[in-house]
Amino acid sequence: MDIGRNIRNFRRSKDMTQEELAELLNVTVSAISQWESGKTMPDITLLPKLAIIFGVSTDEVLGFSEEQNKEAFKLFKEQIDSLYRERKYDEMVALARKTMKELPNNYDVMYLLAFSLDCIENTPCILDEKIELLELIFNKCTDTKTRLRATNMLCYAHYSKGNKEKALYYAEQLPHTMQFNQTRIKTHLNLIPQNELLETYRWQVDALYSLMHEYIMKIADADYKNPCQTASVEERISVLESLASICKSIYGENLCDKNFDLYDCYRIIGVLYLLQGNEEQAIDNFEIAYKYAVDFDERFNDGDLYSSPIMKGNESCDKCVWSTTPCQDLLKRFTTQERYDKLRGNQRFITIIERLKEKIK
Repeated sequence: MDIGRNIRNFRRSKDMTQEELAELLNVTVSAISQWESGKTMPDITLLPKLAIIFGVSTDEVLGFSEEQNKEAFKLFKEQIDSLYRERKYDEMVALARKTMKELPNNYDVMYLLAFSLDCIENTPCILDEKIELLELIFNKCTDTKTRLRATNMLCYAHYSKGNKEKALYYAEQLPHTMQFNQTRIKTHLNLIPQNELLETYRWQVDALYSLMHEYIMKIADADYKNPCQTASVEERISVLESLASICKSIYGENLCDKNFDLYDCYRIIGVLYLLQGNEEQAIDNFEIAYKYAVDFDERFNDGDLYSSPIMKGNESCDKCVWSTTPCQDLLKRFTTQERYDKLRGNQRFITIIERLKEKIK
């Protein structure tokens, strides 16, 4: 890096004298002269000011192009990974500190320095340095992944320092889509009262199941929207049958609101069989889907509690969440969608439709 030459070139491009630059930075003219001659370097805290004055990035002041930054970070990351595998933690810290001086505004480098510090003994000074780095990332970084990783580490850093309030604060800064991760951290750090633990564990299972259900349905392409789907019909059916089995294992016989999930699962399985031309197995699954649709409508009420060993005592979701019941949904699909035309003359299919009409009168 030739920071001095860069400063001189940027200063001249702005038609600015050394005296004018020195006044803006509140330093001596001699300091500017020494920077530009390469005898000394500006303090790192002055880099952002220099960047603003010249209308460039701090990386440009340092002499790094974006491509050079990417290459420098890539090499640094490879070296850190290698040292980590060899458990050379002190060397990791030394390398990260050196790279911080070369890439001072790179939040990924800051995070890896904090990570390296996390690998060595947690002395008060190390903890303070780590927290300072992580809080800078938390407050300044706009990259979601890096910021979340820093937030996660901040929970543990403050807990190690004995500050449970701050550990809890940062745990609660994780976004609501990661709320299960918030609770996992709170549980791990013993931040949840003992009398709330069992309910918390069950809530965690319910939250994780909901997320898993959503993404397994996407893997099975239940909406028929994925042009890159490579799984065979048989594989997709197997995926959905596994999902149904998991749901039953977690929630037991009294599925409450999860009847909707099972209705959805078996309806899609039926459609997949129909797409295969296997009409009898399609209707077998439509009849199962109908059963779960009816159970949702007739057996599930607001405030119902699950009774399985895993979820026993936890309250199910409110029924008012659904604007359409599964019975209404199934009847509309069966009577309006063309894919079911081939079943119009099938007596078992006709019977399901007649029963659905009776249910929603």
